[in-house]
Amino acid sequence: MVWFVDLRMDPIGGEPTDQPRLLWDGLPTNIAMFVEQVRERDVLFGIHGFNVDRKDGLARLTGWSGSLSLPENAVFIGVLWPGDGRYVPVLDYPLEDKIAHRCGRLLADFADDRLRFVSSLSFVSHSLGARVALEAIRCLGDHHVVRRAVLMAGAINADCLTNEYVKTIAAVGQVGVLASDSDSVLSMAFPIGNLAAGIVTEGHPWFSRALGLKGPTGVAPTNVRRTWQIPDLWDYGHGSYLPRGASANAAPCPVPYTKPFPPESSPAPTGDKDFWQFRWSA
Repeated sequence: MVWFVDLRMDPIGGEPTDQPRLLWDGLPTNIAMFVEQVRERDVLFGIHGFNVDRKDGLARLTGWSGSLSLPENAVFIGVLWPGDGRYVPVLDYPLEDKIAHRCGRLLADFADDRLRFVSSLSFVSHSLGARVALEAIRCLGDHHVVRRAVLMAGAINADCLTNEYVKTIAAVGQVGVLASDSDSVLSMAFPIGNLAAGIVTEGHPWFSRALGLKGPTGVAPTNVRRTWQIPDLWDYGHGSYLPRGASANAAPCPVPYTKPFPPESSPAPTGDKDFWQFRWSA
């Protein structure tokens, strides 16, 4: 069973809530008990991406957390936020980006209010959840220690770590990125959404590349790990990082190539990729 911070007002779509709820096994639970249980522990926030409703977010993050190998003092907290499309998928991405900003600030407020006495905070995100994570880190109070941030398939501009959030990540111990050229959502839908948002000023949407496609542009700060590209032969799509449907409750299986990070020529592991891929990302 997993703790969750629910930033949603509605199960599907809708706006962020003004009062985040704490869930345990999907149900509201006691805040005071939670505060005591996480006191002096290392907290890892897990944040899903866009086009994920509350039910799907609960299933994906619960299934994924079961494959994590965390130290005894660490605790995983899933984050549910209303990034699911309201009108037309892809084209309403600009609206979700603004909501991700708001949810990042809400998460920071929750951490400042309820997690003042934890040892450290870390963040792992998928897709547009990168915006939620980075905005939360930017808005956190100075008393927090942010140990690590991992951005998987980041649906955010590739220069975010060298431009918009360069000062934010300077306070993070280590930053990791996972990127894949096989991600058709980021290679096609992300530029179209950016074009609709008016972000692109260079005359063509392909100039605005996503972080999760080829990693950061420019010279990344020294605390950003230089290994981020997943081999093409692994066929890592946008939905490969977190479990989907029945795979969330799949039986354990071997995880390939945990260390060191695989070279570009590494062959794809054998077995059902719907099972080993999300376990490798965990």
